[in-house]
Amino acid sequence: MKHLVFIFFVLIGTVLHAQSDIAIIEQIAQATAQTKSLTCDFVQKRSSRLMSDPVTSTGRMAYERRERLRWEYTTPRELVFIMNSGKAYIKKDGRKTLLDAARSKAFRKISTLIMSCVTGQGLTDSKTFHTTVKQESGKYILTMTPRQKDLQRMYSSITLHYNPKLQAVDQVEMLEKNGDMTQIEMTKIMANAKLSPDTF
Repeated sequence: MKHLVFIFFVLIGTVLHAQSDIAIIEQIAQATAQTKSLTCDFVQKRSSRLMSDPVTSTGRMAYERRERLRWEYTTPRELVFIMNSGKAYIKKDGRKTLLDAARSKAFRKISTLIMSCVTGQGLTDSKTFHTTVKQESGKYILTMTPRQKDLQRMYSSITLHYNPKLQAVDQVEMLEKNGDMTQIEMTKIMANAKLSPDTF
């Protein structure tokens, strides 16, 4: 489930209530509303109290409107999550398997949030997060505190680094309730490129 949840935070937007934040949220909403597809490479580092060193994974992400999403790990092992036309799949060892009802429902929920945020519709969802924003090194740093119980059980906070030049989130930090941390850094971000149908 945690693998599925953090996919959502790569592309998510959020609501900001302070008057000084209105211009920021409008800028992000306008950028995301124009995104028809998005691809990137990512490096994920997971730190845990039970491990002396972080565990590093690498991979690629691809998103396309019409409910299509691919989150692919390439190292240290190959694993792919796919959302296509309302159906959720996992691909492992060359085999593509339709997820069971419970896992599929969770993946569809997260994917729906991704789609709404990429199109700008999710930017007014104050029921999901309480968010604060600051500017740092030319980026907008959005710190999100979950309001929904299912997310509260897993995460204390999620921090997004929104890069105005790229018009995308290029770093995510997820602090879990138990103190573990997942950091995801995106590179080679490309918006609105034509994707092959067999990507999904």
